[in-house]
Amino acid sequence: QKVRVRNSDPRTVEKRILEEALRLLKEDALSRGHLGGCNVIFFEVDFIPVDSLNPLHSHNRPSFSSGPSDEVARGVLQKEIMRQRKRHQDLYRSGFRLVELEYHEPYSYVDAYTNNLSHSTQKLLTVLLTPHIPRTNLHSGQHYYLPSALVRSFLETAWEDAWSSSPLGKLVPEGDRKALAPYVRAMEQTDLRDKIPLLDLPWGEGPSRTLINLRDDYDDVLLERFYAIVKKASPHEDSARLQTWKDALQLDDDSSSSSRLYGEGADGEVD
Repeated sequence: QKVRVRNSDPRTVEKRILEEALRLLKEDALSRGHLGGCNVIFFEVDFIPVDSLNPLHSHNRPSFSSGPSDEVARGVLQKEIMRQRKRHQDLYRSGFRLVELEYHEPYSYVDAYTNNLSHSTQKLLTVLLTPHIPRTNLHSGQHYYLPSALVRSFLETAWEDAWSSSPLGKLVPEGDRKALAPYVRAMEQTDLRDKIPLLDLPWGEGPSRTLINLRDDYDDVLLERFYAIVKKASPHEDSARLQTWKDALQLDDDSSSSSRLYGEGADGEVD
């Protein structure tokens, strides 16, 4: 599909391309009987890990010495990181928000897995804000989110399509496919909560924690794990406080805006 834009300003071009893409997606949705148009529009975004600039964190990434050529390479990488940050800002202005989810692009991952390649397949998953995107009220104001069931459906469909469209991927048993770390991690993140937050800038390298609203998605075990960390950091913490938290979170008070978000990292630690 060609889009004619007389003004060569990059932002104008991007806006016109986005408008045309939305028009085509709406037409496609209507042709399939979805009278409300697209429920959600996802967009994958590349990123470069900032710590690739640090030789102390260069596992499987380029490291730099003090040689002239390495300084040039470092400068090029710094410029690329700045370019991608600018890209994130442009997407944000266009209405995209970051889905709070550790995400690996299924097609790239399947290609790397079946061909024994080691390149990174992690990306940022963003979504375009439309009238279909729900909001919730928290103590800090209104926040957008996506229902976990919707995100899970998208992930399952994308992964299944990636495997079925790969000649070598078709040969991998389904049990092995669903045991791979990126797939397992993605499913875990949707199982932990009913609502997945959409994040404002900065997006950086994507979310390093899984945000869980314990008022919406109460989990007794997770709360006790969080309290154990608090107790370890503050040995004189009043033991009665845990029961106070439980009582408060289990109250059926929809009008309350004092919800707190706690995060569980990929290593199982709770913030």
